[in-house]
Amino acid sequence: MTESKRKQRSILDFYESSISKIKTSEIIIGTRIRSKPDPNKIEQLAESIEEIGLQNPITITKKKKLVSGYHRLHAFKLLGFNEIPCIITTVDNSLHLELMEIDENLIRYELHFIDRGQHLKKRKEIYEQLYPETKQGMSQAIGMNKKLGHNVTETVSPTSRKSSFSKDTAKKTGFSERTIDQEIQIATEIEPEVQEFIKEKEISKTDALKIARMPKEDQRRVKDMIETGKAKDKFIENAYMKVKKNKKPKKVPKLPKGKFNVIYADPPWHYEGGTDATRIIENQYPTMKTEDICILEIPAAKDSVLFLWVTNPKLDEGLEVMESWGFTYKTNMVWVKDKIGMGYYARGRHEILLIGTKGSPGVPEPKDRPDSVIEAPRTKHSKKPESAYELIEQMYPERKYLELFARNKRKNWTSWGNEI
Repeated sequence: MTESKRKQRSILDFYESSISKIKTSEIIIGTRIRSKPDPNKIEQLAESIEEIGLQNPITITKKKKLVSGYHRLHAFKLLGFNEIPCIITTVDNSLHLELMEIDENLIRYELHFIDRGQHLKKRKEIYEQLYPETKQGMSQAIGMNKKLGHNVTETVSPTSRKSSFSKDTAKKTGFSERTIDQEIQIATEIEPEVQEFIKEKEISKTDALKIARMPKEDQRRVKDMIETGKAKDKFIENAYMKVKKNKKPKKVPKLPKGKFNVIYADPPWHYEGGTDATRIIENQYPTMKTEDICILEIPAAKDSVLFLWVTNPKLDEGLEVMESWGFTYKTNMVWVKDKIGMGYYARGRHEILLIGTKGSPGVPEPKDRPDSVIEAPRTKHSKKPESAYELIEQMYPERKYLELFARNKRKNWTSWGNEI
């Protein structure tokens, strides 16, 4: 549908012209995001309905499935009414119906930030199913392929392309894009049982964001420490510092045997200082001092290439590690993120991938030389973009690959690290 035709359509086009009274017993509730009705809200609505009547009819499909009005329906049942006024929507797409439910809840109700985060998370899943071209990863993949000279086509023309999820949701709900991103992070990264704990203990959103940055097992430990009284108060920093103090260090596994001609490493650099307990690198994984990284005996082949991640403050130490491992610096690539991070002098939005060689591993063919800029969203703490693997494999195909300080395994790679 063109933009002009879309504007000509009235919102009423999505509904039957009249309001019908439907038996409450015939309305199908089905699975909903808010699975448990709020008894207090139902009682308040029942009192209001009894005094001034139902101001907003509920919405159902032609098959009498509830779209919006969950608490209003329960209030009518509480009052003993057998019928309720309903607006019948003509929309029959299940994903669009879910969006209607979510948007009504986001706009109409004062939700707890945990519940709102769950709604926003679900809305994002549905929105990107309906409009896959809005996925950041897909857009970036198309752009990268074009830069590499690959013949790719966009499935949606620029004139009809939808807004990104964050922009669309901000426009519809009035929340800022920052708020939307933060609350999705809380809903995605925090364990369900810990989310319930946050609601029960009335923990602030600021502290919830700190919890979201912790490993899952530490989230549960912080919860248990506060619930059992081992932490004197609800201050997340205090509880988390106790958790970290009681944690046993992980054993460092032995380096793999054999020789590898492509080495990819993301060392756990140690940083001094820090003002927020939840932002200290040690809270995410055990770190190593530069001198300890330097003395590792890397199983590199006589002719090999090294791809080494460094943050901006660690550039000189990265070059020191590269030299200690027997590699000569050649060039670098830059990962540009979608979100700004922390920093003392400038707030960082990029990381550097140093490239060095040992012996004569050769240089990539011209067609296999990638753009020096990797544009990819920031995800979990310190997790590097998946596209980095693909670029390395493209530059040096069919080699013997080794990833050091790995967090996950990858096909055709040997992975070494204590987080696998």
